[in-house]
Amino acid sequence: MQVNHQWFVSFAVAMSVFASCRNCAFGRPRILFHLLYSSLREHLRFQLVCINLANGRFGSLVALARHDGSEREVGLALLEVRRMLEVGSAGLAAARITDDRLQAMESAIAELRRADADDDVDAAAAADLDFHNHIIKAASNPFVSVTFAPLRDELVVARRITSSCHKVRAHAVTQHEHILTALRLGSPDAAQAAMRAHMDQTTNDLLEYIT
Repeated sequence: MQVNHQWFVSFAVAMSVFASCRNCAFGRPRILFHLLYSSLREHLRFQLVCINLANGRFGSLVALARHDGSEREVGLALLEVRRMLEVGSAGLAAARITDDRLQAMESAIAELRRADADDDVDAAAAADLDFHNHIIKAASNPFVSVTFAPLRDELVVARRITSSCHKVRAHAVTQHEHILTALRLGSPDAAQAAMRAHMDQTTNDLLEYIT
């Protein structure tokens, strides 16, 4: 059976949102959340059993995404989800970000630049993730954070792969600088455009440098 990576990732993300929201609701809304979450969980479990991924138990998001897919395919599927989440989050962050967080993001760029010069892949991946995590936090929307959470393990794996290439790291430094400039301006439109350009660049890098 052919696996639609984006569908499964999106479905699992939706389940994570409901799992968190049901703990915040009371009375009748909480009952409805519980029923809907249970239905989503059982439907996904059934689909996984049908393709022998879960053996009757809920599988991990990483296993779903990596089933029968190359690093490039997984990275592209992940970027589609990241584009949906991070472009909008950049717009929210532009209106809400603090000076302290802007300074922390500048430090993350400096660390990425240093790691690139030293060819330190792990440090580069960590600095890249740190920069993007600041944007998610600066959006100051709990639903954004909850939706993003299931992707974190896969993001670590993906960053280590892309950070192994000097050209990809260099492009990331440039794109991060553009995003930071837009955030300093406090312009949601400029921040969204800068993040969208970053996603475009990363997509092009995956197609060119990652197999």
